[in-house]
Amino acid sequence: MARKPNHETTDGARKSQQKYERLGSKQQPSKPAGETNECRIQPEILLESIADGLLVLDKEWRYTYVNHTGAEFFNTAPANLIGKTLWDTIPQGRRSRLGLECLRAIERKKEAECHEYCERLGRWFSCRCRPSGEDLIVLLNDITEHKRVEEALRESEQRSRFVLDGGQLGRWEWDLRTDGMFWCPRVYDLLGMSDSTAARGDVFLACVHPQDRDALKKLVEKTLAEQTDFQAEFRVVRGGRETRDEVVWLKLRGKAICDEQGPASRMLGVLYDVTDRKQMEAELLGLNERLKKEVQVQTEEMKATIDRLQDEVTRRVLAEGKLRKRSQMLEAFFRHTITPLAFLDRSFNFIRVNDAYARADGKTPEYFVGRNHFMLYPDAQLREDFEQVVRTGQPCRAHARPVTYPDGPRRVRYWNWQLTPVLSDSGGVRFLVFSLEDVTSQRGALQELRHRAGQLQKLTLELSQAEDRERRRLAEILHDDLQQVLAAAKFHVGILRSRIRDDEELHELAGQISDLLKEAIGKSRSLSHELSPAVLYQSDLGETFEWLARQLQVKHGLTVLVEVRGRVEPRSEVLRAFLYKAAQELLFNVVKHAGVAEARLRVQRVAGHVWLTISDRGCGFDSGTLDAGGFGLLSIRERVELLGGRMRIKSTVGRGSTFLIRVPDHQAVSPDAQPEAIVASADRAGEPLRDKPAKDPA
Repeated sequence: MARKPNHETTDGARKSQQKYERLGSKQQPSKPAGETNECRIQPEILLESIADGLLVLDKEWRYTYVNHTGAEFFNTAPANLIGKTLWDTIPQGRRSRLGLECLRAIERKKEAECHEYCERLGRWFSCRCRPSGEDLIVLLNDITEHKRVEEALRESEQRSRFVLDGGQLGRWEWDLRTDGMFWCPRVYDLLGMSDSTAARGDVFLACVHPQDRDALKKLVEKTLAEQTDFQAEFRVVRGGRETRDEVVWLKLRGKAICDEQGPASRMLGVLYDVTDRKQMEAELLGLNERLKKEVQVQTEEMKATIDRLQDEVTRRVLAEGKLRKRSQMLEAFFRHTITPLAFLDRSFNFIRVNDAYARADGKTPEYFVGRNHFMLYPDAQLREDFEQVVRTGQPCRAHARPVTYPDGPRRVRYWNWQLTPVLSDSGGVRFLVFSLEDVTSQRGALQELRHRAGQLQKLTLELSQAEDRERRRLAEILHDDLQQVLAAAKFHVGILRSRIRDDEELHELAGQISDLLKEAIGKSRSLSHELSPAVLYQSDLGETFEWLARQLQVKHGLTVLVEVRGRVEPRSEVLRAFLYKAAQELLFNVVKHAGVAEARLRVQRVAGHVWLTISDRGCGFDSGTLDAGGFGLLSIRERVELLGGRMRIKSTVGRGSTFLIRVPDHQAVSPDAQPEAIVASADRAGEPLRDKPAKDPA
């Protein structure tokens, strides 16, 4: 409905009504004839319903029309403004921003816009001035709340910037709709990049360590899908000139901002350096691990100590019971054993003897108690041995020592004896245990056995010498006679071939004969070397074994690792030849039976003996099924024993074999040597083997 005119309206008000009707007619299209008055007043309703304040001024700056929204800016009614000038209602008049923009719009005949705060009204408003013919249309919009929000945002941004600067945080934003990004200068510093670099997602990911890049991408995708907050720690490789190849730890915190339709439209967050914290965490973790290990070690040691103490208590309880039983058993053993035993003090006085000891001299056990050993059996050498045991605290042994009994007719008996000291807690000798073994009868049998062993050894040496001489003689015949004859025949066949070139059949036959002669020369040379290789008499034993290893590699493809420890050159050529042949036979057995391509040969000298060890990791065999034919393993063992040595064989099926030969290194016995010398040599060589088996030196 059209607004009814006020009866107090001045001429200016009537003009304003006419201006308004013209303004409405300009803004609305002409109506067809026949429309009612209700249709003609609709423009006023439209202008009253707009949200902006509408002011219409004439050329003298008087209000000709004001809608209710425009009047509310001045806290009055529209009728109170009609006829008044703009300068009556606007503070500072023409000097205000609104006045200046209105003047500029009229002068330039162009729309102008400004924002201004009115202290009297306490409001911010935006003003758009548009000239229309002789009038000026002013649109006002209250932006007080907008300004208040902007001010609050500005203050919040200042506080945020203060917090970010204080915490050395970098701020970033990411517009997901345009894929545009914003980085503050701190972000560039953290990434080690120039601030002229474009802020893009691919640039950021390129700085991330390759091992952390995929995880970060997946986290961002998950955050966008779930529209939640996120945080991540990752490494960044700085590529600046001063920080080349520097790796730092950064922490990224962000939030997805969603629009009204639902999907996330942008993301924003902060970025800051956590390298120091990561280093501290790593150091703390390492310290915790070390402490944990130390505590675990201490706990295990304490537990082990407790277990040992408990075991010790248990052992002591059991030992006490066993000790009582053992004492009873020892007492029974001491009294009834057939081995003569005696207990003496440090001065060699008898404390106690058993029945066997007393019977050996035809006495009773009580006869010896309190008497001195050397008063009954004077012997300067034996006394010196006893005194040495008291001084050193070490036991002493003797084999087949003669003892002459002074009572009755002179009789000599041979004894194996041992004197063992019993020490006190301070390490001094308190008592002596003297044990005897009568070996008088064994002494005679041993002497006879040694005599025969010497004879066998002499025969073995003579047999080996004869065999070596025969091998050398045959080798010399093959080398000096047969090879020369074959070489001469090959030479004449070559001359014959050159003369019968016209006869192809004879020429081919002569070539075949020449090849056969060449093959015969090669086999003769090879047989000569096998019978008696020159290196065996021209080089030391180590070089001989090296030559043998090369021959086996060429002929049979067996790699032999030769190890020579120290100087092991035997003083006897017979022993050198025997060791060479034994090694040759054993290595050839490896070629035939072990099924491997590698073996090991070690030779060394220990305590006057030459040790030869040959081992492999082949299929092995049962040592109880050895073949005694030819120069086989049993034949080698027999010759080793005849030379006063020992051979041991260790073999397990599927795990390889080891052959150990130990031979005494003494001078070869000459054919003119006396039988006594041979017996002495056999005695020295064979005695250690009869005492106890020798151990393989490390």
